Amino acid sequence: MEAAGRASRPSAAPAATFHPERPLSGLPASLPGFYAIQLTTADQLTVPDPRPVLRRAHVPVLVVRGVCDHKNPGIAREYDEVLRDATLLTVAGAGHLVDAEQRGVYRRAVVRFLDS
Repeated sequence: MEAAGRASRPSAAPAATFHPERPLSGLPASLPGFYAIQLTTADQLTVPDPRPVLRRAHVPVLVVRGVCDHKNPGIAREYDEVLRDATLLTVAGAGHLVDAEQRGVYRRAVVRFLDS
């Protein structure tokens, strides 16, 4: 039962992706997460390039990526080069979700980094 005045949520899209002001009509919203991905991708095109500001950062940064990460590995290397005090850690046996796929390796690396 729906509260009066609330828009109904399409059964095909998860609640987290529903935006009454941006209806799902015209999109293949039957694919879970499709609408959220479209909005995220569109939003990324409006974000200014962070590299000029990051070049001025003087803080230690740990960049972690998995060997099997499907994302462009050049991005992690670029952050390692752009950030003055960066450490790039590439973890074997992990993809994009290093903290979930190699939890022990990830936690030890973060603790070691924070203790240094």
